[in-house]
Amino acid sequence: MRGKEMGSPYVTRSQRFIAHVLSTLTVLLLPLVSLGAYAASKQSEGVYGTAFAVSASGHLITAYHVVKAADRITVFDPRQGVSGQARLVSWSEADDLALIHVHGVSTKPFPVPAQVPLEEGQAVFAVGYAGPERNAEGLQVTPGVISGALTAANRLVFRHTAEVSPGRSGGPVLGERGDVIGMVVARMSASQIPFTSSLVNNSLAINTVAIMRLLASSGLAAASPSQQAAGSSVGVPHVGMAVEKFSGSIFKVFGSTSTEKTRLQKEQSLITADNGLQEMLSSMSSEMGRKFFGAYSAGFTRFTRVTGGVVMLSPKSVSRGAPPNVSARVIVSTDEPSFAPGEVIYFSSINDVLYSCSDSSLALLRKEFKREAFGVGDTVNTFRLKSGIDPSFRSVNSVEVRRFLSQELCKDEG
Repeated sequence: MRGKEMGSPYVTRSQRFIAHVLSTLTVLLLPLVSLGAYAASKQSEGVYGTAFAVSASGHLITAYHVVKAADRITVFDPRQGVSGQARLVSWSEADDLALIHVHGVSTKPFPVPAQVPLEEGQAVFAVGYAGPERNAEGLQVTPGVISGALTAANRLVFRHTAEVSPGRSGGPVLGERGDVIGMVVARMSASQIPFTSSLVNNSLAINTVAIMRLLASSGLAAASPSQQAAGSSVGVPHVGMAVEKFSGSIFKVFGSTSTEKTRLQKEQSLITADNGLQEMLSSMSSEMGRKFFGAYSAGFTRFTRVTGGVVMLSPKSVSRGAPPNVSARVIVSTDEPSFAPGEVIYFSSINDVLYSCSDSSLALLRKEFKREAFGVGDTVNTFRLKSGIDPSFRSVNSVEVRRFLSQELCKDEG
């Protein structure tokens, strides 16, 4: 059954309410500290959302669509600067509800009434963190009013006019007393709601009845709501006080997908299986290690540290031509910048070479100068041996490089 459409008394009450709340809205905007290590997750594949605590032992409610496809769930409290990994405990896809449990993060539950009478024009506040694409700072608290009730496919849903944005799915919808009366699910477009102006925000929230039903099925009891005299109104300032009081109870959630998990597992298995790789990575900064591992993952799995840099070779590129020559692709990465033709700075080069196993000399067929280490970054210049010209062999001056190339390329030479 759908609730009544708005009448003029509702609009008048809404206008009074909005005017009143704007004067106190600034107390609701909580600062956002630097995300630190969590910021790296922005580059991962996954879904952002909001969650709120329903127990003091790490249980949180969020939207199921945020964690549905996740292989890894990260929960972060920007205000406290702490994060932890969470697991999915139970869910209701029909109600878009999920119960998750986070480890290593203290939680303070919001009060959740078992049942809240909902009426059109009733004041509400939507609370949550916007996703990174919005570049929003802080916990967002937006006011609105209930604009209708919906019941579809056994979902206990109500409409409200509090503005929401991507990243805020799973956040609590609060009443004037600061108690949870629902959870943010989605925003509706004007085309989805007949006779409603496109200038009016219309969002959907799940009723606390559905939340309590999920908690009960999981053997969990929600925190009891604050005690107020029946029918009393504590006023808008108390919502700000409630948000401040429970600021450690609202969290960012990031559900990373299988693509990200597969990549991490592959990297970990490679590092664990190769002792030389572990040793090399441990000697580098995180930035240099990332670039080095990128070249390693691209097939340059044979490497050695030499005076002034690192040499890497791709075994798949090795091809034996007329004896005693062997062709291969090699990355040379230097610790200090060098100058390519045209006086352009470069830190590494990707080289197609012919190596003579008889006298350890080398002919350069192609050389691509790269702006960053380990073959990363822009190509600043390129040398290629012209067709029809015989390669010119020269001795390899570095004993370390000569030894490495001979060991890797001349193993089968008699």
